Amino acid sequence: MRLKTINALMSICLVTCLTGCGTVKTEYVYKCNIPVSLTQSNNEPHIDKKITWGQCPVLYTELLNELRQCNADKQAIKQITDGK
Repeated sequence: MRLKTINALMSICLVTCLTGCGTVKTEYVYKCNIPVSLTQSNNEPHIDKKITWGQCPVLYTELLNELRQCNADKQAIKQITDGK
């Protein structure tokens, strides 16, 4: 009687272990092709060690243009990854 009980418990344990490993979850990963031009680093404007007040507006304009280009690249990447 005791041997039958142990065998039954072992069988139940093995069945639960095997069914626990039998569950498979499939996940699909969306792969998108992002152009290399959007992932390239942007140019840094050259800043001299000594900068004059007259060079500040030019430097500001260059930095602002680079920032706008970065934001445009990020927006384009977002549109590609969203599938639009």
